[in-house]
Amino acid sequence: MGGQADALLNGPDKALDVVLVGAGGWGRQLALALGRCSRLRLAGVHDANVETGAALAGEFGCAWLPDAETFLADPAIDGLIVATPNTTHLAWAELAFARGKALFVEKPIARTVAEAQAMRTLAQNADCVLMVGHNTRRHAGHRRLKGALDAGALGAVVMAEAHFSHAGGMGLTGAEWRASREECPAVGLMQLGVHHADTLQYLLGPVCEATALFAHVATPVDMDDATLALLRFASGPLAYLGSNYASPHRFHLALYGTRANAFCTNGGDVELHRAGEAPITLAVAPIDTLVEELTEFAACVRGKIAPETDALAGIRALAVVEAALQSAAERRTVALSALVMA
Repeated sequence: MGGQADALLNGPDKALDVVLVGAGGWGRQLALALGRCSRLRLAGVHDANVETGAALAGEFGCAWLPDAETFLADPAIDGLIVATPNTTHLAWAELAFARGKALFVEKPIARTVAEAQAMRTLAQNADCVLMVGHNTRRHAGHRRLKGALDAGALGAVVMAEAHFSHAGGMGLTGAEWRASREECPAVGLMQLGVHHADTLQYLLGPVCEATALFAHVATPVDMDDATLALLRFASGPLAYLGSNYASPHRFHLALYGTRANAFCTNGGDVELHRAGEAPITLAVAPIDTLVEELTEFAACVRGKIAPETDALAGIRALAVVEAALQSAAERRTVALSALVMA
């Protein structure tokens, strides 16, 4: 493991009881991860779709909880793990924090930055934990990149490149929420590129400007399936952030520095390239990023630490998406200062 979770594996704490809200494909991945996490116990599953939710609860041997008010009122439930469409995240935050429950919400934190800011305020006022599931920064290769940066191995970073795409959009029919321009605009960036929007800011600090182009090229439904954003960081570097929902899987990150360039694919080994020298491979051991973040969430609920990917981190990543949406619509560069309040 890595990050804050390193120190949390030993100790007498019993597992905290959580409810998984959202029994879709990613909800099932989180249910599997909960089974690997000794600090949390999957007490039940809730989903708007009775058939899907009951089936997942049966598969994992936990309670099917069709009535939200019942488990929200249950003092034995310590928190919610929410893997529902981002359009519902604010509503779940309102429900959870009104009952004093901790909330782990999948990325992006919300549909809009305004909704995300409202979630942050609700959590602060209720003194409740709000953690965002930006697990990509936790990949071993990205942690190794951060270490190399901090050690000065790359010198000053001049530019970065990040890309995350897959062909998920090619099978959409138009009935899915991800196919809706209202619910999920610029789907590649909102669902995939947002991972790198967080990781890049983990590595290089806040983004201050965004310029973007979107296009509908290949998917059978009307969506912007190709997205390209150019970013300026407050620390100086520029970056390309690309994503699409129509081509085979691709996930990579590159940093170009004055002393060396660094390349990382699929969050794995890092290659360092220095002028006139053979490339150096910085080998890494894979990290179970979902278990790491869930273990950290448990420690946050117990008051031991604050979330690494807190509400502000979620807001900063979503602000890149929102600024890109505005840029593409208005054909101009957009400053993020109007969107993010520290």
